[in-house]
Amino acid sequence: NHWLYWVHPIFVWGVVIIVIWLVYQAQAAFLPRRFAWLKNMPEPRSTTVLVEGIPPESQSDEQLKAFFVKMFSAEKVKSAYVVKMTSALRAVIQTKTAAEHSLAEVKAKWEKDGKDPEKRPQVFNYGWDDAINYYEKQIEDLNAKIKEERARIIEASSSVGGVNASAGFVTFHKRSDAQVALRLNFHADSETWVVSIPPDPDSIRWADLEDDPNAAGVEACVGYGLVVALYLAYIPITVGISRLAGMVDMGPLEPLWVGFVPSLGLTLMISFLPTFLILIFKSFFSLKDENWAQHKLQTYYFWFNVTFVILVTAVGSSVTEFARTLLTEPFAIFGLFGKTMPHATHFYMNYIVLQWVTHTMNMTRYINLGKFCLLRKLYNEEDARRMAEPEDQD
Repeated sequence: NHWLYWVHPIFVWGVVIIVIWLVYQAQAAFLPRRFAWLKNMPEPRSTTVLVEGIPPESQSDEQLKAFFVKMFSAEKVKSAYVVKMTSALRAVIQTKTAAEHSLAEVKAKWEKDGKDPEKRPQVFNYGWDDAINYYEKQIEDLNAKIKEERARIIEASSSVGGVNASAGFVTFHKRSDAQVALRLNFHADSETWVVSIPPDPDSIRWADLEDDPNAAGVEACVGYGLVVALYLAYIPITVGISRLAGMVDMGPLEPLWVGFVPSLGLTLMISFLPTFLILIFKSFFSLKDENWAQHKLQTYYFWFNVTFVILVTAVGSSVTEFARTLLTEPFAIFGLFGKTMPHATHFYMNYIVLQWVTHTMNMTRYINLGKFCLLRKLYNEEDARRMAEPEDQD
């Protein structure tokens, strides 16, 4: 009952009120910038819409444009293109990119050796070959394959179906017509002729737009199952990491180590959780845009943190038991918090200190520094710097 115990909640509520005020101020300053950005959006992005769920009989550039000409008029529709299935072409391009990187690597290594003919790089290909000649020949062959595959796709795209996917882009002459198209329902089936705002051209995930809608639905179910499995396994993994860490004898540093071990497992899982989630999202969900993947990650990561950081003391060692209590006796949750959270002050204090360490490490950008130091041995400093960026965004 000491009066000092009231100081802490006063400061907590003070921080909450200040943060809310700052958020509202930031939002008020952001909105004019958002409106100005939307108003000044250049063409063709401002006049283009993304169309998904195109029926099989309309899966060609000509048929897609004919449909929207029928819905609007020939004077309003500027162009229409169906997304092409280019997985084979992308594979060849990726192989060519890898060969170009290898060629640049062996050339840089040879330059560091002063272009000594005796030290010219070699590569094993059913016997030792000159590496520079080998990669140059490989790139030349791959360029021919790329040209051939592109010609095949262009020829096949004139027919309905085939290399044409069920998604496409329609560009109008006026922005007002594109806005009208976004607000119309073109079919009784909500998954047919679905019109939406297109992603930023630089962040489009073309492979997702090529996906078959039925296969994408199955993959999404698998993705949700993996998220649920990660949710249920979160506490056991966290507790297991902490127990394994507790078995390590740190010698003179043992008192310090014992103080941080209880929150070490949670800190590690929180650090790697975005990586786990983004792998699930990009592997099993049809996102269409890299930025949408980040938005989905933000939403799921928030709720994971609410459950396993703020409510972790009430959750205990069993997520299913906590969920059963919450469903059968919803109002018992307040008593459960009141009994468990006051005994966890040291846990949260240790956790906050470990977060200082995590954020300090992130500010040093040690991953990028390590990549730069390794790449600098193979490339010049400017190329090494460029290849060490950007930071991992998950």
